[in-house]
Amino acid sequence: SAKKPRIDVSVPRNLSASRTSKEDENIFPAASHDRNRIEIDVGNTRFSTARTTLISGSAYFQSLLSERWNAEENNEPLFLDQEPAPFAILLTYMRTGLIQLPQSDFRLCELTFTLAEFLGMTSFLVEVKSTAKKRISHETDFERNQESDATKFDELHGSLKASITKGILPRCYFAPCEILNICVHERVIKAPKRLLVKNSIYFRELLGPANPVNYWRESHTMIENSEVLELTLQFICHQTFNSVLYSDLVRKFADGKGTTPKALIGHIRTCTTYLGISEDACESVLRRMHEADD
Repeated sequence: SAKKPRIDVSVPRNLSASRTSKEDENIFPAASHDRNRIEIDVGNTRFSTARTTLISGSAYFQSLLSERWNAEENNEPLFLDQEPAPFAILLTYMRTGLIQLPQSDFRLCELTFTLAEFLGMTSFLVEVKSTAKKRISHETDFERNQESDATKFDELHGSLKASITKGILPRCYFAPCEILNICVHERVIKAPKRLLVKNSIYFRELLGPANPVNYWRESHTMIENSEVLELTLQFICHQTFNSVLYSDLVRKFADGKGTTPKALIGHIRTCTTYLGISEDACESVLRRMHEADD
């Protein structure tokens, strides 16, 4: 029978366990000799990262970890007298370019912004301010003109500290809820903010750009007749007429003449005037009411 090929399992001389030449050390460098690795103590929490990561994302670290920095001569970790949670968010950004801010924790967001300013993380703050400016302006292209939008944000709202004090940041960095809960006599009417702003002077002033934070409010209380207000808002927001709700209102305001009660018409006109709705929109509501009567 044919002979099986012989397999040589001996260890090559150039890789024997006894070899300790400088050449081998270059082939298998010890991890402890990695000059690019940096240990940082932030508020008694250790972070390990690359020197290149820090200097590429932060002017502070770029100055601190200059070419003269020697990791072998500086065995102790760098110390940063800051809270670790904001630094962890910024380190993630330096590593990935992703901003991961917790919408449920505004205080942590504020600390992250102020630490970013301290560390000279310009690109991070440009993206935050640009995003906030676009959300306030109801724009959707978040990648376009970031630097000019960040400059415009500063012109409108002042320094980073001022925008935080005014409540603009971090709130306006996050997407607002597009539905406003209108509370009337323990009844909640849900309406789209953009249509309210478009069709009503009252809501345009309430949610308008005079104070950007107003658009981020989630609820508003009114003292109007709830059914009349709901009937009117449904029509101006959705161009729909709630015939069931209207029938309930007719019974509520019935005057026994079989036609649209004058009192109800008066309430509709009062409501549309109060909301700053155009006369054409008011007449459309009344026309639909008469059509429902027929």
